[in-house]
Amino acid sequence: MQLIHLFVISLLLLGLPAEASRLPDFVAKYNIYYGDFHLGDGQYALQHQHDDEYTFSFTSDMSFLIFSDKRWVETLFNYKNKQILPINHIHKRKGTGSDYTQAFDFNAKAKKITVSQDGKRHELDYDASIQDGLSVQLQLMLDLRHNSLKPEYHIFEGKVVDKRQFKFTGKDLVEIDGEKYNCDVYEIVRGENSSRRTRMWFSPSHNYQPLKLAHYAHDKKKFNARLISFKQKETAADKEPLPLAQQAP
Repeated sequence: MQLIHLFVISLLLLGLPAEASRLPDFVAKYNIYYGDFHLGDGQYALQHQHDDEYTFSFTSDMSFLIFSDKRWVETLFNYKNKQILPINHIHKRKGTGSDYTQAFDFNAKAKKITVSQDGKRHELDYDASIQDGLSVQLQLMLDLRHNSLKPEYHIFEGKVVDKRQFKFTGKDLVEIDGEKYNCDVYEIVRGENSSRRTRMWFSPSHNYQPLKLAHYAHDKKKFNARLISFKQKETAADKEPLPLAQQAP
């Protein structure tokens, strides 16, 4: 089940629309596979609340034979000076194995991050650089667009803060519904002896919209996701959408 959890966290590193005075609301859908077997579908959405506050949510429903995994993840955050500052985060999971609900509270004033899970609570010191997986997704997209990729990103998943690095590995041509897109390919930096790889394909000409993501273990493709639709509210700063995209009413 740990592999599923890592896949979901990485899957959250998908998608962000064009930046304007405020981030426009959007909904994106994708297919999820294990190798070439279709496991299910996922959807994530960004919604402006008020002032600098937004919610970013992720839902997925996967199943294969006796296996099932359903998730709902949401982060409430502030967006200031090109920085994502999480306020609270919740992750609910049901399916094969253990169900759980995990919640983080990022309290900048109290300088504490509080974690609640299975009736237990613990705290760690607050740092503005620490983000949940959903928040890192947004931050990575913004940083790529501004050509300001950070040396490392601090991802908190409930127990320890994981320092994660991303590296550019080259360019690739991706085809979706008969249309071809030039993509920049990034990979999570892992240890030399690691048998795992995670690669992400971003389209620079479309505001670094990611088109697909894939996990590999021992050079074999495992979990992977492919974007199938994207709806975004129009803003003055929107660029030409992907042909597969439809503007929301």
